[in-house]
Amino acid sequence: MNIRYLYRQHRLKRMRSVALILGAVVAATVIACSSDDDPLPTAAPTTASQPTVAPAPTDVPPTASPTPVVATEPTSAPEPTTVPAAMEPSVPAAGSGGTADLVIPIGALNDSGQTGIASFTANGDQTAVVISISSGAADVPQPIHIHDGACDTLGGVAHALSAVVNGSSVTTVDATLASIMGGANAVNIHLSGDDAGTYVACGDIPIEGDVTTIALGALNDSGQSGTASLIANGSQTTVVLSIAPGAAGVGQPVHIHQGTCDTLGGVEYPLTAVSNGVSVSTVDAAVAALLAGGFSINAHESGENAGNYVSCGELDGGTSTASIGVGTDSDLGSILVDGAGRSLYIFDRDTEGVSNCSGGCLGAWPPLLTDGEPVALGGVDAVLGTITRDDGTLQVTVNDFPAYYWQNDANAGDTLGHGRGSVWWVFNADGSPQRPAKVGLAENATLGNILTDGAGRSLYIFDRDTVGVSNCSGGCLDAWPPLLTEYPPAPLEGVEATLGTVTRDDGTLQVTVNGMPAYYWQNDANAGDTLGHGRGSVWWVFNADGSPQRPAKVGLAENATLGNILTDGAGLTLYLFDNDEVGVSNCSGGCLANWPPFLTVYDPVGLEGVEATVGTITRDDGTLQVTVNGMPAYYWVSDAVSGDTDGQAKGGVWWVMDSSGAAIRS
Repeated sequence: MNIRYLYRQHRLKRMRSVALILGAVVAATVIACSSDDDPLPTAAPTTASQPTVAPAPTDVPPTASPTPVVATEPTSAPEPTTVPAAMEPSVPAAGSGGTADLVIPIGALNDSGQTGIASFTANGDQTAVVISISSGAADVPQPIHIHDGACDTLGGVAHALSAVVNGSSVTTVDATLASIMGGANAVNIHLSGDDAGTYVACGDIPIEGDVTTIALGALNDSGQSGTASLIANGSQTTVVLSIAPGAAGVGQPVHIHQGTCDTLGGVEYPLTAVSNGVSVSTVDAAVAALLAGGFSINAHESGENAGNYVSCGELDGGTSTASIGVGTDSDLGSILVDGAGRSLYIFDRDTEGVSNCSGGCLGAWPPLLTDGEPVALGGVDAVLGTITRDDGTLQVTVNDFPAYYWQNDANAGDTLGHGRGSVWWVFNADGSPQRPAKVGLAENATLGNILTDGAGRSLYIFDRDTVGVSNCSGGCLDAWPPLLTEYPPAPLEGVEATLGTVTRDDGTLQVTVNGMPAYYWQNDANAGDTLGHGRGSVWWVFNADGSPQRPAKVGLAENATLGNILTDGAGLTLYLFDNDEVGVSNCSGGCLANWPPFLTVYDPVGLEGVEATVGTITRDDGTLQVTVNGMPAYYWVSDAVSGDTDGQAKGGVWWVMDSSGAAIRS
């Protein structure tokens, strides 16, 4: 899929060069091929129901033809083995009306001046291809083929077409339109059979997913029905119109209007005037924005009679079926993109099967729409589906969550929307959001305030880990999956701990809390579950400050001066206070600031060698303080590391304790 993605980026660059022909498209020779079943809008407007005078279009100036590309192409083109069968009369010709499935611009090469369009109409396992370009030498057949590759990197012939004569070619190709649009292909025209090495015109065929085609219905008995193809070109869109011609040589203004065909509003984007049924323009808006904007394409009879509307079609998603693939970003890795390589986003405020983006939100974040079940391309591990929006359109979902674009992503591969507002994120290839891990706080009826992930799932600390090191691997990880992230984790309100990451052996980033790796328990099925707490006497939930909510441990440590003394489980020295009584703490206020109590949430545990009886008392604030033989136990604020005994004999009332819990008064 990475190759397809890179190719799409290349195609987008090529399509910009094709856009250079827009103002130079000349009146094409028209194939007379009429249809009696032209599609009409549901409710065709009359001139009375619309503005009496349409706004004048902004002129689109002609630009230079594409740079000649002879040196990089074959010196001679293979001739077709056989001439494909002629087109059935029911298939519409370019610029003659009727509805094609795809219309593309063809640009002049090597100063030939031969520009025009090609239309493609699916016909089961075959495809009708109609070429209409400005003429070369009179009555001289010009070989034409569908080649592998793009116009600037033409390869071998994929499909031979009937030669262009006086600007026209009609062919039935034994291939589906999907296969023609499934890879790098281009329509290429040669000067003549005798001079096949000179290329006179070429047009890139967009990949399926890069183009949306809509029907244009005739209005006011004009008979001018046809097709508009919207081809993705980064932040711009190439708009190609092919409709039945109006009066010969008369330019017909055409615009993208606000509103529907029966409620047309102001002009949003002027297009190049239709000449002999053909118009090619570049619009400064992405296809997704056009389809989500509530717009319509409307053609006028002429500049002098602009108040009479002759053809209209609504930009409601057309005939496009969305496809989703995997693109590679240098920072984000493998992410989901549409068929044109444009990044897709998830919105944290949506829920499964429900979009909560509307109004102005949709203007900034257009939904990925489809007219059928979306297609998963190679590498996509997510489940694709659809939801029906309030306006009746189908929005693509990824693992049941709606997918969107960001309006300022100008080119394929852009990810400027990622992280916006801390609620918009790209999708990983498996459909999960690529958001920073969030650590929050949840109140548990038994354990109080404990740390959770952003979804409320409990987090755990492992006693066998050390700061910055995870000692959980193999089967341990199956039972205790690590909390992973792509970015520095974000603490939510109330979290007092310091968050960070460690890099695991497989290169993933695991979230740490005060330097200790954080995990889930596999059997916690719902937010708020704490079934892993206390398992094996080594797994514990975190308190709000990141400390493990484990039973306090009272141990024994050897001191060079004082002998064996009582400590907590981490080796910090414990003290008793002469002014206390059994079961009563008389240390409060400023005393507690210097002599923090040794607290616990469970009955404390005496480790090996401890002969004293350990227990608890309930302090005035409701916390449980550890007692040794009934006397409250404390720390000294200036003991910085395990083994420090700087509080010994302070004020003649604070003492360390021996293994029996007696004060050492020396």
